[in-house]
Amino acid sequence: MSIMPLKKTPKYNVPATAKTLQILEALAILDKRATLQELVEQTGLPKSSVYVILATLETLRYVERDANNTYHLGPKAIQFGAAATQTANLSQLFHQAARKIVEECGETVQLAILDQAEVIYVAREDGTRQVQLVSRIGRRLPAHATGLGKALLAALPEDSFNALFANRQLSILTAHTINSVSQLRAELNLVREQGYAQDNQESAEGLQCLAAPIYDHSGHAVAAISVSFLSARASSEHFQCILASIKNAAQEISMGMGGRIPAIKQTRNSLVNSIT
Repeated sequence: MSIMPLKKTPKYNVPATAKTLQILEALAILDKRATLQELVEQTGLPKSSVYVILATLETLRYVERDANNTYHLGPKAIQFGAAATQTANLSQLFHQAARKIVEECGETVQLAILDQAEVIYVAREDGTRQVQLVSRIGRRLPAHATGLGKALLAALPEDSFNALFANRQLSILTAHTINSVSQLRAELNLVREQGYAQDNQESAEGLQCLAAPIYDHSGHAVAAISVSFLSARASSEHFQCILASIKNAAQEISMGMGGRIPAIKQTRNSLVNSIT
């Protein structure tokens, strides 16, 4: 599918803005990370224009470029998408799945996206069981200290993870919070192996959380869904109820969005130990 060429209009037309939106639309349509030449072919715009616009979008974090000089939508673009979740398919799918989890397990369900090394909470379905959460819609928390964040960090390419956490000091929220990048890397390898992430009193004392990533049509993790519960009621039976529910919900939402869940490519020791 290619982008339609720009139509000339006599009024209220800003060519630079239109070209920028063409490039963002092309990145959204393509089902893989795109090279400069591929974006030129997709949009029909001059190579020099595409290059300059991409550089600007990268600076503003609407686009990200990896080590192979390929481009994909960045966190700012995704954040705009999250702002529209009240009417978007993701929001509808989330609330449908979340209400089912509440019926099955009684616990509160949340949806978040990743922005750099933080998660932003964008939707919530309250459970029937009482729980006091540190999160709320619109709030940011360190990704490494949350199940949602770890589910999304585990889906990042290795070079993106390294760029995010090079020379970064990890915030400590509780005595259980991961406090080193090497420890975080080991945890993310485990997340990849088991297909879900866990927050065991890492963001708040006495609170646990299970989370799983949600994938779009291109196999990118665009959001994550979680269930939070008190450690005091974390019996084996209740834990298994939540775990099964969250895995099913993530898969159902991904499928409902036309999502493609990628095959696991990494094992426990697959990340290069280039950050200490």
